Order: sequence, then structure tokens, then C-alpha cells
Amino acid sequence: MKRLLLACVLCSLGAGVASAATITNGSFEAEDISPDSWRILGAGSPGLPGWIIGGDGVDVKHSAYYPASDGNQSIDLVASSGSGDIRQVVNGLSVGSTYRISFDYAANPAVRRGVVIRFAASIGNFRDAITVGTNTLTRGVVNWTPASFDFTAGNTSERLRFASRASGSASGAMIDNVSISLVPVPAAGILLLAGLGGLAAMRRRKS
Repeated sequence: MKRLLLACVLCSLGAGVASAATITNGSFEAEDISPDSWRILGAGSPGLPGWIIGGDGVDVKHSAYYPASDGNQSIDLVASSGSGDIRQVVNGLSVGSTYRISFDYAANPAVRRGVVIRFAASIGNFRDAITVGTNTLTRGVVNWTPASFDFTAGNTSERLRFASRASGSASGAMIDNVSISLVPVPAAGILLLAGLGGLAAMRRRKS
């Protein structure tokens, strides 16, 4: 029975190691736009490796124009022509496991104070809209805010999407530093699984 308990614990721990899910080009550095300070990418453009661009396109911002949260480049989900979105399929998920998507967001400092800026984030069973504050904007200053949300994988692949919900502005929500991590099973949960395995073994012996 000791061997069985040990196996249960190792299997529970191994569930967290088995996942190799990653975000491709999460900091938007894969294609350097310098010496440009910003670049508009229309829907379907190949200029953002790892991501599919939809809607009215997006802007890539270089730190020479607005400081990125991570690296030298970030994304404005509003191109000058209107609201856009980016999405990619995240592979290597373990069905039933809980994952955390982390990212940083900010309002483009060019947005007029008081304008309501929103964007939506979605993957798997998670859907949410985020409102970005604009009342304290300072020209040229990007106020990055860290954010995260958890979702449970229903498939080995899920689509991650960020979409602008801006209202008529030529600039909108900026995002950067997108990553994914496995939410570990609490130690109590691992022990519970091991205990249940032990009880099952004892019942089989008695029967």
C-alpha cells in the first residue's frame, strides 16, 4: 500500500510537470519594427508572428514611442482605422488542469482623458471585459497594470483572444508581456488524492 500511496503522490505531482503550454511571442518582440516607432498591422498581416490579427487591425508600439512593459514592443488593440483583435491557439494543455494567463495592460497615453476604453480577454471557459482608466493619463507616460485570470482547460488546445471594445477612439488599450502558467494543485489536494487511493486499495484487500 505504501508503494500505491507513493505512486498516487507522484502522479499528482507529475500532472503539473506534464503540461508544456506556452504563449508564442507574448511580448511581441519576434519582428523588430525599428527604426519605426510604431507600425499598423491590418487584419491577416503576418507581421505579428504567433498571432492572428483580426478586426480593423492593431498597432505595434516601440519603446522609442511609448515604453513597453517587457522588452521593446507592445500592442495597441486599436489601429488608426478602428478596433482590432489578436488571437492564437495555445497547445499542450492538460484537460481538467487550471492555468493562469498573465499580462500587462494600459491605456494609450494619446487617448483623451475620460474616454471609456475597454477590451475583452477570452480563452476556454473564461470570458471577461476590462475597463482601462483614462482619468489620470499623462502624455507620453504609459501606466502599465499587471493582470491575470485562471481557466480550466476543456481541450488540449484553446484559443486565446484579446479584442478591443473601444468607442470611437483612434487609440485604445495596450497589452504586453502575455504568458501562461499551470496553477499548481494545493498540497492538501495531493494528499487527499493519495488518501483516496489508499482507501480504495484497503477496500479491495477486504473484499
